[in-house]
Amino acid sequence: MKRFRRTFAGALCAVIAISAGAARADTIVLSDKDKKQADIESKQGADVAAEVAKQMKLSTDKAQLDRVNTIGQKIAAFANTTRISIDPKYGFGNDRVFPFTWHFNVVDSKEVNAFSLPGGYVYVNTGLLNFVRSDDELAAVLGHEITHAAHHHSVELAHKQSQFSSGTMIAMVAAALAHIDMGSVATAANGIGMSQMNNHYGENAERDADHGGLILMQKAGYNPVAALTFMQRLAEQESHGVDIDYGILQDHPFTKERVGTIGTQLAQMDIAVTPKTVATVTNAKRFSVQDDPLPGAKSIVLGDVVCVTLNDPDGSRTQAIVKALNAQMDVGLEIYHIGQNENSVLIKDRPLLTMTAADAALAHEPTPMALASDVAKNIKTAIYRSSFSLYNPDGKPQVTLGGPEAQHFAPVNDAIGLK
Repeated sequence: MKRFRRTFAGALCAVIAISAGAARADTIVLSDKDKKQADIESKQGADVAAEVAKQMKLSTDKAQLDRVNTIGQKIAAFANTTRISIDPKYGFGNDRVFPFTWHFNVVDSKEVNAFSLPGGYVYVNTGLLNFVRSDDELAAVLGHEITHAAHHHSVELAHKQSQFSSGTMIAMVAAALAHIDMGSVATAANGIGMSQMNNHYGENAERDADHGGLILMQKAGYNPVAALTFMQRLAEQESHGVDIDYGILQDHPFTKERVGTIGTQLAQMDIAVTPKTVATVTNAKRFSVQDDPLPGAKSIVLGDVVCVTLNDPDGSRTQAIVKALNAQMDVGLEIYHIGQNENSVLIKDRPLLTMTAADAALAHEPTPMALASDVAKNIKTAIYRSSFSLYNPDGKPQVTLGGPEAQHFAPVNDAIGLK
């Protein structure tokens, strides 16, 4: 995957989309100079979009297109009316607001990928749509890509080479989509010597897009924690060598770095990262009852964790417990809310279930108290796994959070014993 890191693809703004209507802002009054520049960018984006349509298979799936367009237009409406200042740490781009007409398209490709073009053209792959777990996570990707176009990143990056034209953009996009090294394309593309382009600018554009995307998605009513869960899962896949072709996305800064900077920004925005919020933006599974092969036994399950198997022939006991657990999940069940007192498992210091001798015998535990201790640990583990997906099937942590992001997960890490 690292073979894409030195391409110009990142400057093209990674994320996938659909054909859509306008999200205009009548309150924005452009100077003659800005109006001219906005027209240039829109024309260049349209020219490159025409080339993309020739090279890539665009989806006609109405449900996919409606989903991407609805979310994208909500976010783009704020990009058209709100100036999102460029973070001085990155110092790349131009935050002048141009009210573009935004077009969102879906590309029929299994790659987890997305990109944007100048003038308000955004593309999302079907592979990415299958990868995100909620509209909030999709909004995080779209906010990132919309910021690329709204902050004129590809235009600014091309201007670093003193020349920018539709022909150049078409050549760059064609090479990026074909996974061709941009250095060789640059030599042929109008002789602009793009092979000498400093990758530093492209990575700062990605950092600025992460920063602006969080602000835009929040203004549009989406939870920015989803940007963290999406990026964390990419980091998780990368750390275990999962063979996912990230295509254009691979030109971004290292994913673990982005997890840390997004976590820091969430803290600066006073947005708490809790198991409840993570469960919400990832559509985490709820507790449920499953039949057990043993006669009269019922199991309480969350995700892939069997929290407890009880002696409950008619199922009424386990159903009542699951109802209580899910009610607490709805108001924010945290790991530290789970406890034990002798034979009972507690939620917020109140009994959730009391183990019996029959339950202990079913679980091959010596006493009801020993079973209660195990069940409390199982419920904590289940909440954590469903929230952060950091575990291998053997139950060992896939990712130990460290560095700048660790402080934002510390309460959860401490509670579950993940260091």
